[in-house]
Amino acid sequence: MYPKESYLVKKLPKGDFAWMVLTLGNSRVDELLGEIEISLKTKKVKGKIAFDFLLMNGLKDRFYSADFNGRTFNLTSFKPLQNPGVVSSASNKYFAKNISIIDNSNLPKTKKFLYKRAIGQS
Repeated sequence: MYPKESYLVKKLPKGDFAWMVLTLGNSRVDELLGEIEISLKTKKVKGKIAFDFLLMNGLKDRFYSADFNGRTFNLTSFKPLQNPGVVSSASNKYFAKNISIIDNSNLPKTKKFLYKRAIGQS
């Protein structure tokens, strides 16, 4: 079943980032930032946040980071992650367990196949 949420805020077990945001649809991130900021503020999160834009940007432009001051994102701090490591592993694990997010997306069949293959589900 496709989630009604447009994103998921997930705590990471270790690494450079304590939290990550996975986008679960093809909404633009600027449309989601207000909601994401409220979610992070509620959780009392502060610091660098990792993002996975798999369904929005694809495999080549997937992982980003941004600074969050506890209330808002510093929009000029958004940048691609060069070495996503733990972020990639946690994200792939989530999508592998929730493969219906990819299956039920509006992506073309070829992209679904490629994404599932990238997370180890083909």
